[in-house]
Formats: sequence, structure tokens, C-alpha cells
Amino acid sequence: MKDKTVKTGLSLNELAAKITSQSEAKNDYIADTRQLQVIGDQLVVEDQGAFDLTNHAQGQIATYTGIPRRYYDRMRADAPALLTRNVEEWFQKEPKRRMVRTMDTSARAFLSEKYRALDNEELAEAVLPVLLEKDVDVVSSEVTETRMHIKVVDRKLRGRVDWGEGHNFGRAADDEIIWGAVISNSEVGAGSLQVSTMTLSSWCSNLMIVGKEFRKYHVGRAVDVTGEYYRDETRIADDRATFLKLRDTVDHALTEVAMQETLDKYSLAAGRKIENDPVKAVEKVSKILRVSDEEQGSILRHLVEGGSLNQWSLANAVTRTAEDSKTYDRATELEALGMNVVDLTASQWKVVAA
Repeated sequence: MKDKTVKTGLSLNELAAKITSQSEAKNDYIADTRQLQVIGDQLVVEDQGAFDLTNHAQGQIATYTGIPRRYYDRMRADAPALLTRNVEEWFQKEPKRRMVRTMDTSARAFLSEKYRALDNEELAEAVLPVLLEKDVDVVSSEVTETRMHIKVVDRKLRGRVDWGEGHNFGRAADDEIIWGAVISNSEVGAGSLQVSTMTLSSWCSNLMIVGKEFRKYHVGRAVDVTGEYYRDETRIADDRATFLKLRDTVDHALTEVAMQETLDKYSLAAGRKIENDPVKAVEKVSKILRVSDEEQGSILRHLVEGGSLNQWSLANAVTRTAEDSKTYDRATELEALGMNVVDLTASQWKVVAA
């Protein structure tokens, strides 16, 4: 594991440039579904034009109309005229006002009119000054089709995992973790605005997302205008208060307050050995985590390569698998699943490993 690195994505400057560029290309529209039509891979908004639907927005339309996604995609590929008729039937039969979020020529989200737009440029404006003040390192960041992630560590906040006595394994003498935080957001209804604590293993550069400190769902009042969407003064004030809370949470998350509690969990996990066949242990924990067969194979490989068989090593094998992931979003999910392994109780671990 020593020569591996986290899935880094963008530098902070690249992230800032991407957020700025996207903010200039975004528009929101509120429209009655009777003013909307799906034609092929485009969403036509009356008086606004046609927008190319992202895969995420296609899924939201499928959910809204009650069309199973598998059948939706089959019509999309093999019978686009039938898809148009199906969607139009439900858009006309059960009309509602929806928010269509666009970027350039793409329709990136199909949402409730009550969706509260807490956007990436506002998040960056709130948290970047705190990150600069604390002199943290941005180890990984990205803006994907559905989410933005900023992962930072404060190299002044360090601690060691205690493997206990009787370990001859080399890593046990140098298992240091660095404390940090993850700030993430979705502008398209793929998740909440949130701050989570995080650790970075200095031994193998694995990131592990520990727990959520702040979460704000994108729910607000119905918008009282038609056409292009403009926020009123009250909404702006509410959003400002949310981002101030977010800023304070980031400031608190990057302290020693919760670090020791997490180290204690890691040390406890390091002392719990895998007593049976590691293949079976990985199979059992993979069912708990609901990972794919391919990911299960990667977890087993990284566990064996790590050279030690215990609960902490298994958790790190899961987070190491994040680096093999094809997408940044899935990598982030696997970084969080590693902590699920650490959090297994003694009785749960006995089922996995005894």
C-alpha cells in the first residue's frame, strides 16, 4: 500500500476555476410539467429551448413519472418516440411545477419547486477562508456530475494507532493518522450539504471518512415566480445563515476534540484479529457493506497485500479499494464504508472473523 495515493481529482486552484466557470453557466427555471417535453435525450422547456439531459436528470424524470429506470433506459435506447409519449402522458395527466437546473446546454436536474439551491460557489466562499486560515492541505477535491467534494487534512493534528503488544508487523510501529474534514454538496438533488470528519493514513495514504458533523437538506419554500428563477431577500438571508453554520462546523471539525475518540476506535479494531479464513471474512463483510463482486475482490487483494489480518486492516483494505474505483463519487462512498468496518461491534466482528 505504501506507494499508493488517494484519488486526488483537482487541485484547489483547478477546483476554484471550475466552480467559477460553472457558476457563470448555470440557470434555473420553474415550469409546469405541461410546459415540458422529453424528446430523445433532450428536455424541451417552453420559451427557453431544448437542453441535453444528463444521466442523473434522466433518472429523476423516471422516478417522477413512476417509470422503472430499466424500462426507461430501454425506451430511451430502442423506442425514443414511445418514451416521449409515456413521459408526456404523466406530465400532462398529473401537472406540477418543477425546477429545471441547467448548465450551458445541459439539463442537469429535474427537481421539486421547493428545492433549495445551496450552490458550490457560495459554499466555497464560506469555507475557503477557514481552510486558508488553518493552513490545511487539500489532499483531494473534485466536482462531478452530481457532487462536489473538498477533502482536507491538518498535518498539525496527528496521532498513532495502538496495535497493542505482540505485533511484529512493521506497520504497527508507524501507523500514524492525520486528522481532517470532508466538505461536500450536491446542486442536483444527489445528496445534502454536509461536513464530515476524516483521517488520512500517513503509512498508505488511505482516506477514511469518520462521521458527519453537519448536514443540511436542500428543502425550502415553493418559488413564487415563473420562468427564470430568482431568489428573494429572505431566501438569500436563510442561505447566508446556513453557510455561516457550515463555516463554524468546519472550524470545529478541524480540532483535536474528536480525534482521540476516533484513534481509540482504530486501536480497538487493530487488536481484533481475523481468526478464520480471510476470504470468508471478506465475503461476510462485503455482504454487510453491499459492495460489488469486483470491489470484493479488490478488498481481499489489498487485505492480503497489507500483511496483517485484523479489523483495522480490513477497514483499510476497503478504503484502499476506493483508489481502484472508476468514479470519484464511488471512491468517496468506499472511503466512508471503511469506517463502517471499524464501527462493527465485538459481537458483529465475531460473526465476520471468528
